[in-house]
Amino acid sequence: MERINTPYDEIFLWDDSSYYCSELVYKMFSSQNLAKDVIPFLTHPMTFNDKSGKPMSSWVKYYKLRNQSIPEGIEGTNPNLMASSSKITFVHDYGKE
Repeated sequence: MERINTPYDEIFLWDDSSYYCSELVYKMFSSQNLAKDVIPFLTHPMTFNDKSGKPMSSWVKYYKLRNQSIPEGIEGTNPNLMASSSKITFVHDYGKE
């Protein structure tokens, strides 16, 4: 309940004054005094780069509009990586209705 009305973190940082979607999910699990091997998600250095190692133009524009630097390499979470966790099971695929 203490996170109700906490603003969305559009910069994707772990400062705890705001949360982005996968950060909130990760922190809900990691704050439950579970053993590390039980937590279904890991953090990773975030990347906003393409395969050539250069920042993707969409992220350059995104952060420029917010007058922020791209948090390349900062520890964080990613919804796609979380979805690939072997410790979770999908119960419905909305793409196959």
